Amino acid sequence: MSHQQVQRKGRIDKPKYLVRLPDGMRERISKKAKTAQRSMNMEIIHRLSCSFEAEDDIRRLEAALDSALELNRFLRKELAQHQPSMFQEQGALV
Repeated sequence: MSHQQVQRKGRIDKPKYLVRLPDGMRERISKKAKTAQRSMNMEIIHRLSCSFEAEDDIRRLEAALDSALELNRFLRKELAQHQPSMFQEQGALV
């Protein structure tokens, strides 16, 4: 189908796309949609939205982890300068 907007009965419909699904996926989507009391279209939209949100969450977590690791390295260096014996006794690397 065309991805252009189509005007019907005085309203503009959203673009429509034809999607080829692997064997068995239509049935899986249908079952999940029924369980969630959604149409198949809304189930697909919901799952796509969740996947985008998950990617955003992963990027935020990676950035937070990078910041935490950078802070950890900085604090270990600071601590090693002020209390070097603590690191020598434990055999910790700075």
